[in-house]
Amino acid sequence: MKHHIILFGLLSSIAHAGDETSIVTDSSLGAKGVIIPAASERTGRWKVGTGLMWRRLGGTRVNHGASASQFRGLPLGVGDDSAIANREYDDGFVRIGTGTQLSGFTSYFGYPTAPSFSAGDLVFAKGGGVDIALPSTASDGDETVASPYIQLSYLVPVREDLEIGFGVNFALAGLDSQINQALAVSEVTTRDFFDVGGVVLPNQQYTGPISVAPTGSPLIPNRPIPGARQQTFTPNGSYPSRFKNNTDLFSLALGPELHWFPSEKASLGLSAGLVVNFADWDASSTLPSVSATNQIVDNLARSSGEEFLFGAFIKANIEIQLNGSWGIETFYRYDWNEDLEGRVGNTTFETDLSGWSAGLGATYRF
Repeated sequence: MKHHIILFGLLSSIAHAGDETSIVTDSSLGAKGVIIPAASERTGRWKVGTGLMWRRLGGTRVNHGASASQFRGLPLGVGDDSAIANREYDDGFVRIGTGTQLSGFTSYFGYPTAPSFSAGDLVFAKGGGVDIALPSTASDGDETVASPYIQLSYLVPVREDLEIGFGVNFALAGLDSQINQALAVSEVTTRDFFDVGGVVLPNQQYTGPISVAPTGSPLIPNRPIPGARQQTFTPNGSYPSRFKNNTDLFSLALGPELHWFPSEKASLGLSAGLVVNFADWDASSTLPSVSATNQIVDNLARSSGEEFLFGAFIKANIEIQLNGSWGIETFYRYDWNEDLEGRVGNTTFETDLSGWSAGLGATYRF
């Protein structure tokens, strides 16, 4: 006697992990029909992660590129050695007299004590000038900064222990560069040589007239021997130069991801791709200069800018699943980026934005 079985079906959906399980029956089975579970079917899933990454970036290098003239002041009063001028020295003077503009010679010179000679030339000296060593190219060391990040990935399983996908990572880092240099300061003493020819000069205190006296007065050139001027530098302390730059660096990294599951709770990941950096910087440079009165003063220049810089990255990570949704991850990443370059007054700078990062954070799958 045949017994008819009432056909029925039951469909059960389990949201956790995106798996679906269904139970089916076959109408051709008898009362003792076999219930067959359908194969587990994994689908694509989103994963979001956030945490902190420590970025080790290259240092900043500055080149002040300033002209030497702003760092030197001749002793006051000696004048241009190629021009007719009134010249005042510590041990005498040579001034413009009547007819000097036409002839180039003057009788209006003098000295408080016996004059100094060198190889037959009359020598005058003057101290009180200032010389500041030119600032050299300088740099600070590599910089490690804490950078918060957030990452969003979409992952698709390709087999039981492997999934692939695409991820986007956004991070913010604040860079602070400061480079100080102590520039050597020296006092400058100038020595000028005057070719007096065969003129016999008084070998004692002497002051000549502004114009040649009827009885005649010694004449000497108003200009010292061209190219013979000597400068003596005596160390006299130091003076600081300062460079400072603050940069907010926004980095967007995007690329494909590959994750391998050696166990149910752990995965090893590898990803690589492109990086788009946006740098917002504000810099200042302070350099000394010598005023017309031989005083050392600060010259402050400021500048700011915004720039997009591009690069590439490679990243390896380890993730441990705490439950079906939550996990923790740690990763190591290296970026190759364009350098940040800028100018502040005469100073140019270059910051190396390439370097490694190590991160630690939490993940959530949904």
